[in-house]
Amino acid sequence: MSMVIPGSGQLYNKSYLRAPLITGAFTAGIYSTIHYRRLYNNYKKIYDLKLLSIQEPLQYPDFYPNYTITELKQYSDRYQIFSDISMASALAVYLVNVVDAYAGTQTAHNPRAATIMSAIMPGSGQVYNKKFWKVPVIYGGFATLYFFSEYNHKYYIKYRDMYNQKIASQTNPNLVDPAPQVSAEALRLQREDWRRYRDLNYIGMGLLYILNIIDANVDANLIDYDVSDNLSMTIVPECFSLPGKTFEFQPYFGTALTIKF
Repeated sequence: MSMVIPGSGQLYNKSYLRAPLITGAFTAGIYSTIHYRRLYNNYKKIYDLKLLSIQEPLQYPDFYPNYTITELKQYSDRYQIFSDISMASALAVYLVNVVDAYAGTQTAHNPRAATIMSAIMPGSGQVYNKKFWKVPVIYGGFATLYFFSEYNHKYYIKYRDMYNQKIASQTNPNLVDPAPQVSAEALRLQREDWRRYRDLNYIGMGLLYILNIIDANVDANLIDYDVSDNLSMTIVPECFSLPGKTFEFQPYFGTALTIKF
């Protein structure tokens, strides 16, 4: 049922809270994909026409003078990325929906399902384990690391271009030195520093993704762990017998340590 209509398997399993969440998230992902794909196609068409007007201005007039070729390229690339992210999100929700519906039919909590769900979509295994408070922590971590990776990448690109232009200006007098007061080596060191910071953010996102899977698996295995009073250790008086010198058993008094599990 969930393979045909996302969320219907959750209704069958009487998971009435998950069903609208899954259906709504899947629908939103599909709508966003179509919306951003339409915007991408529009700006890509305008970009192609603008490019033709630059290459052959006599044959193709510029119908979009308010846009520069750089702006149109940025818009088309941006909406293409948004469209791809939306499609990937819709696919992830669909797969999680199938695994969750299957796990809901099991008589016991399924650690494998929680692990697969968190591998497909981080945080979904935590929802399956009913550890809802961990979801904003996971996505907050991803958002923070992504923000700093983009910030560091921007400065890496800046110093990379400055370094390349400075090296090229040393042999080409027509090029302007972007930083005459700074040596090429200093620019190279700045470039490497910002690249290192960016790469550390990427590594952090990878580690957070792995920790999210491990956490879902561990919680799922411990969710049915028996912590009742039967798991206890007691020390009680005891009367027991030991063989005497005449091989007859004689009573002794002492204490006994008993562990129940």
